[in-house]
Amino acid sequence: MLIEIFSDVVCPWCYIGKRRLDQVLGELSAADFEIRWRAFQLYPMLPPEGMRRADFMQARFGAGADPSRIYARILEDAKPLGLRFDFAAIRKQRRMGKT
Repeated sequence: MLIEIFSDVVCPWCYIGKRRLDQVLGELSAADFEIRWRAFQLYPMLPPEGMRRADFMQARFGAGADPSRIYARILEDAKPLGLRFDFAAIRKQRRMGKT
């Protein structure tokens, strides 16, 4: 069976999904599956120089959004999979492959 995955490497949900897929495939015969990864850029409209993470979050989720709630949900789903994210370390949102 072919499984095509469209993923952005800067997306924490994509990483969580990959880890969950790895778990499922680990319980099955891996020989029965072909994984084909496809690049997908979630935010191609970001300027080449990127933008402040706080500004990005406000533009993405609205002025009243609480990023800590968004991060808490991601961290809650990531923890049982052994994944850790340090959202406080992100100062600038960038497109992957751009400097």
